[in-house]
Amino acid sequence: MKILIAEDDPVSGMILTKILRKAGYQTVLAEDGVEALEVIQRESFDALLTDWMMPRMDGIELTRKVRETVKPTPVVVFVTTMSSSGSREFALTAGADEYLTKPY
Repeated sequence: MKILIAEDDPVSGMILTKILRKAGYQTVLAEDGVEALEVIQRESFDALLTDWMMPRMDGIELTRKVRETVKPTPVVVFVTTMSSSGSREFALTAGADEYLTKPY
């Protein structure tokens, strides 16, 4: 399984990468939503793990653009510190398949 991680915090990106690689997944790390969109339009991924708050393009906009332009669409999972139920519902309405809060 190949997973794209969109995470602007280097420590969080490193932790997710290490956890997933140790579990046997192939990962690619993008530093923000713009970079993630560019990567996912060039390469095929089974899943996208995205933070919400990122520079240049946030996770909500990234999710919407991925749903509109990438076929087949990967599973989209938010991994964020935004923990309110309203935030979760907003992300799911934007097209996320799942919503996890940090710390994980």
